[in-house]
Amino acid sequence: MEQPCQYQRSEPFRAELKSSWLAMGPISSSLHLRDIKPESARRRNFLNQGEQTLAVVAGCAAPQTHQEAGTRRGAAAGAVVGALLGQAIGGDTGATVLGGALGALAGGAIGRSVGRNMDEQEAAMRRELAAVEAANIQRNADMLAVTFKSDFMFDVGSSALKPGAYSEINRVTSVLNQFTETSIQVAGHTDSTGSETSNQTLSERRAQSVKNAMTGQGVHPNRISTIGFGETAPIADNGTEAGRQLNRRVVITIKPQQS
Repeated sequence: MEQPCQYQRSEPFRAELKSSWLAMGPISSSLHLRDIKPESARRRNFLNQGEQTLAVVAGCAAPQTHQEAGTRRGAAAGAVVGALLGQAIGGDTGATVLGGALGALAGGAIGRSVGRNMDEQEAAMRRELAAVEAANIQRNADMLAVTFKSDFMFDVGSSALKPGAYSEINRVTSVLNQFTETSIQVAGHTDSTGSETSNQTLSERRAQSVKNAMTGQGVHPNRISTIGFGETAPIADNGTEAGRQLNRRVVITIKPQQS
């Protein structure tokens, strides 16, 4: 059975913790919010909820899902911002702690919402691309990366999409059009055959070709940025044909839009 989060409850808030809290973000696990006398039942409720959220921020329990991870990151960011605002407005320790608690609650809610949205988007993307052998999906925190083998999408040395590539890009855009509050980066990569200059140009043109196909299928162009890495970011050995094939790729990275 999972053990409940344990943290110190008796040690009062110390002035020096305030500066480290503001500098580091997550509040010290020794901070006990009930040391600040609440002025109302509503404030007491906020403080008690903030204490629970900040306990997660402090690292008492490792998050098990992307939603929990998003809650944790959002709470940490919210705690910092809320503490700064509380200190600026109230000018005392109580205001700082209350601001941090409320910021953690708000940030945690936002982070959980973002995590849930990305979970749903990942599930939809995996369903759409389940039968596509040339595509690979990876999730890292709140970023989702879809990698296509370039050999599937382009002829050698060409930046013109093959006819069959459009249907697979359509699978991706159908998901992107369902989840519109994300930003998208299309990155082109090549192997090391040919000159570095030509590979760089080819990677840029291939990324742009994929963007053009996506916008043609309804994705707003302002959501999409492109970049070419040429041969500079290999993921396999360019000394073998199998390695070169893996290095020739297009990566579509999806992340929440910055507010």
